[in-house]
Amino acid sequence: MYRPTEGVDDFSKEFIVSYDTYVDALKYIENNYRIISMNDALFSSFLTNVTVEDPSGDRSIRILADGSITPSTYLIDENFVIANIKEHCVLEKIEESGLLSGLIDKIIPEECKGCVYEKTCAGGVYDRRYLWYGTLYKKDPYCPGIFCEKTKNPLKITVTDFNSVHDGYLPTIFFKAKGD
Repeated sequence: MYRPTEGVDDFSKEFIVSYDTYVDALKYIENNYRIISMNDALFSSFLTNVTVEDPSGDRSIRILADGSITPSTYLIDENFVIANIKEHCVLEKIEESGLLSGLIDKIIPEECKGCVYEKTCAGGVYDRRYLWYGTLYKKDPYCPGIFCEKTKNPLKITVTDFNSVHDGYLPTIFFKAKGD
């Protein structure tokens, strides 16, 4: 899914898929492939029976071209720079920042309080919230606004002996052919 790292504007909007298109794509994948991993807090909450947490600042970092270290591939502006690899004692600075133990506190937007998915979704994916709105205090832009009941027919995730550097690192989905 496209993530506009410079924020959402008229140009980037043409590359952003709608909620319905995204869900239709996931259902197509489920019908034609086997989903083996889904690491998106929002979509996992209401489309599967699997709960995942956003790994930003916990299990992910990014080192930018200038050496700046940020908690995510997409949270790259100066608000999220915690150190620079060129600095003296950079590992100590990373440890002090809390990056390895969860730099981003679990911020659940007020508008999510009382939602049936509040604990599993927790407001959605951090980078989408920040890239769309410039803040973590608004809910994920893909929130369907379902506040009253759980999904009746969740997507099926087939647990396999699967390993990828991106599994649990980014909001991703992994799938493979049904015969494999």
